[in-house]
Amino acid sequence: MADLVKGATILPLAFVAAVRGDEEQDFRRACIESLTRGEALDFMIDTVKAVAEQTGRLAQTKSA
Repeated sequence: MADLVKGATILPLAFVAAVRGDEEQDFRRACIESLTRGEALDFMIDTVKAVAEQTGRLAQTKSA
């Protein structure tokens, strides 16, 4: 999950920061702002929760 977020959000920001010559602190701030705006943590939690619930339902169906 984290690799997907890294690939979609962090890497593009890293390239932009490198081109602009941003300081590390500015890059970190941009990452935090982007992840917050995109509600990345909420998305990851909701996705893991949905997969767990679906897997649980499938396991119950197979054991019945």
